Amino acid sequence: MVIRRLQTRFLFAGCLLVMTTVACGIWSAMMFARLSAVGGKTLRESQTLTELTAFLASALEREDDALLLSLSGEVERARQELGTHRQQFDRAYERLGALLREPEEYAAASALAQHVERYRAAGDALLLLAGRSAANTFYHETVNPALRQAVADCARIRELNFRAMQLVGIRARDEAKRATVLVAGISAGALLISTVVAVLLARTVLK
Repeated sequence: MVIRRLQTRFLFAGCLLVMTTVACGIWSAMMFARLSAVGGKTLRESQTLTELTAFLASALEREDDALLLSLSGEVERARQELGTHRQQFDRAYERLGALLREPEEYAAASALAQHVERYRAAGDALLLLAGRSAANTFYHETVNPALRQAVADCARIRELNFRAMQLVGIRARDEAKRATVLVAGISAGALLISTVVAVLLARTVLK
């Protein structure tokens, strides 16, 4: 009976230590895998959003180049290129909406849509003034400032995205710290229990 009891105790102590170690390992692996997946997804989305905002700003600049053609008298060509660049901008803007996460980003995207609408209205008015002496003045006083405002909105969205990335990094770091502390606590508890069991078994064997 004594041998059986000792065997049972040794088996129990060994199983307890192994199960605790395995549980800690599995939980740690799952936690850090989740953090890695979230971080990777956030990084990919951030990179895509940065590329989109750069493309949007570039599309607006190309629209402006098309409008400048009208000032040189190439109104029909200006209309064709303007339509192409506007379609490209609209498609990219639709993709942008799926990548926004923070309320400030939505607000900046909404402001961009409003300013682009104002810029396009001014551009259409410029096409009607093509060939007139007031066209150059209207471009510099109305069209170009509207363009600069829309491009600034693109930069604003990009800046907000960078800030959101920093916050995600801080949250991931804090969560990793909490996970590390928890794993250390569980490991220390397992070590303490194993030590107590080992001492009890040693006393039993000595007796």
